[in-house]
Amino acid sequence: MAGDINFNRPILIGGTPSSGTTLLSVMLDAHPEIFCGPETGLLCHPFVFTDAPDMFKEKALRALAAGGRVDDPGYWNLEHGFCPYSNFGYENTLPYYGFDYERLAALVKESSDQREWLNRFFAPGVRKLGKQYWAEKTPPNLYAFQAFLEFFPEGKVVYMIRDGRDVVCSLMSRGFGFKRAVSIWMVEMLICLSIERHPRVFSVRYEELVRHPRTTLEKFLSFLEVSMEVERVLDYKHYTGRDLKNNVNFRSSWRSRPFEGLNEASVGRYRKEMSSCLQVLFYAMEVGDVPFLRGVRGVRGKELLKRLGYEVGKIEDCDPESLLHHLSKEDVLTTGDQYRNPWVFQEKWTRVSGTNLADEYKEEKNLSWLRCEEWLKIMNRIWSDKFQAEREEKKKIKKERDAIEYSYSKLRGAIEAFPGYRLIKSAAGFLKRNR
Repeated sequence: MAGDINFNRPILIGGTPSSGTTLLSVMLDAHPEIFCGPETGLLCHPFVFTDAPDMFKEKALRALAAGGRVDDPGYWNLEHGFCPYSNFGYENTLPYYGFDYERLAALVKESSDQREWLNRFFAPGVRKLGKQYWAEKTPPNLYAFQAFLEFFPEGKVVYMIRDGRDVVCSLMSRGFGFKRAVSIWMVEMLICLSIERHPRVFSVRYEELVRHPRTTLEKFLSFLEVSMEVERVLDYKHYTGRDLKNNVNFRSSWRSRPFEGLNEASVGRYRKEMSSCLQVLFYAMEVGDVPFLRGVRGVRGKELLKRLGYEVGKIEDCDPESLLHHLSKEDVLTTGDQYRNPWVFQEKWTRVSGTNLADEYKEEKNLSWLRCEEWLKIMNRIWSDKFQAEREEKKKIKKERDAIEYSYSKLRGAIEAFPGYRLIKSAAGFLKRNR
């Protein structure tokens, strides 16, 4: 079947974490024409598709030599062609493809360019299972969607859509803070929507996939231009080439459970798990000036849910004291000049303000609003004082560091001015060389 492999029409799958991308990838792997192994973490980096071969090799080898790690701040990574927060290659899934970091580095060196490198990386799996196309799913692939489409004129991009409230509940159950979870969903969903009109881009809604799998798969397979093997794909537990009960084939930290089969248990989980106060905060979360996205400033959580077609019903009364507790616990109320950790990528462009919350409460005609407004004034003052204290502390530390560096430079200058300094330095160098 090797002669039938089509390396010009790969499929790249991505989406926000906890949106159902793993389920979709396993179902796709059950199709007789498509090979889709576990996520690699290799194709979520735009430089793979945009850089000249020599520059690609330099960046790839540097990352692989560091065990796949890219430790620079998130936005710096994106500006230099890396995914903001993902390793270059996942150590626990590369063996599925017959590689580790060392062998992958050797393949980079041996390949003339990225296209040859990709073909040689995926070819063994495609040939082994007698298939025609390769697909790769890593959720943050969405950061490289545009670059992939330009690199492969026939390539296809697929992203998942899921109710952001359910996504946030899932992420919080895995240890994410509320603000970070909402920020990830909002920023990454907007990145996906920025290419939704592209003719080689298709979206799969998680709720439709589990509720109406046949209809959804018929549309999906038609978009991919492959045979209409719907029943086989639905029976993915028997036809996938992956061991669904072996978590090595997945990212173990995400507790993927595709072997459980299609079910609606996780649809609408937010109704039980997300308090009314957290829903208010979710709806009020607002996107700021994202430098790589146009026209998203001011988009709020509620607006994004509606744009995606999700119902936003009336929220039960949220007690102002409970709201205050969540504002403090989740650290979501921010000031305009808030200091932000550059490593926390998506949170750089999302915030909740008292005005946003006021709008939510006025819309809900919440009778407790006047009392809540008093709490918000207090919280704004607390936050302002808090960040002012942080800024003063940073200035103090910088001043102390500058003073130490100045003293050190003065001391070093005095030592170097000592008449016997050069003689002592030469003698020390001689002793070291002849030790």
